[in-house]
Amino acid sequence: MNLKRIIALALCVLGISAFGATEIQEALDCTDLEFTTGEDVGWTVQSDVVHTGSSALRSGWIDNDEQSYVETTVTGTGMLEFQWKVSSERNYDELSVYVDNELRASISGEQDWSAMSVLVRGTGNHKVQWVYEKDVSDYSGSDCAWLDAVKWTPAPEKMTMKFVLNGGVLKSVGSPDIWGDDRLHGPTRATVYEKGVSIVPLKDVA
Repeated sequence: MNLKRIIALALCVLGISAFGATEIQEALDCTDLEFTTGEDVGWTVQSDVVHTGSSALRSGWIDNDEQSYVETTVTGTGMLEFQWKVSSERNYDELSVYVDNELRASISGEQDWSAMSVLVRGTGNHKVQWVYEKDVSDYSGSDCAWLDAVKWTPAPEKMTMKFVLNGGVLKSVGSPDIWGDDRLHGPTRATVYEKGVSIVPLKDVA
């Protein structure tokens, strides 16, 4: 067991946090959300590997068959954006993002900083977790993951759309649940909604 892991475990046993909630928010460049971290060893604030600003989070120093997570709660429908990076055993030790315990995406191997967007839908609160998890054996690279530049953008309460039906244009008010819908991202007037109806954002309609 390496020295960094021994120190991290000792702090957990003693109930001592190496950093506070505000430091985590600052490291992730996100003061709008509250974050907690834990499992076998929690994530930590560091300044050696950074995408935005002067610090970022790094997963805890964990052993095989362990995991380290950081989580937050968002409310309602919206878009969660962030930068993530991993250096690990490819296809075995993974950094994953979950929304309400549903896997949305994961990366492994030698992956440099990359942007990720996750659409969150539905009313009420939603738990978002970033988890670095190791399998039962072996390691590769730095054997950890990083997270930075987290941004949460709530959907507008109302969103006016134009529905194109049989060559005629009808105006309608859509709910936030269609905000960010993949069906809105195709070529203008080319995305089939259902039963011959195409739906496009107002700005794309002449």
